Amino acid sequence: MAEALSSNGWLADHQAVLVGYMPTIEHVDAAAALVKRIRAGADKPRIVVDPILGDWPKGL
Repeated sequence: MAEALSSNGWLADHQAVLVGYMPTIEHVDAAAALVKRIRAGADKPRIVVDPILGDWPKGL
């Protein structure tokens, strides 16, 4: 999906990136790679992490 967005030019010139809950390390890796791509094409975009806690059977 990130490659398709990049190919269409939709990752250029963003001022911010918002990421939320990531249930696995693979999600974290994908988000980190996407942030690196966006940082390469923009002037210091703001990275906002919404640290939603929970998703365990009984929550936190």
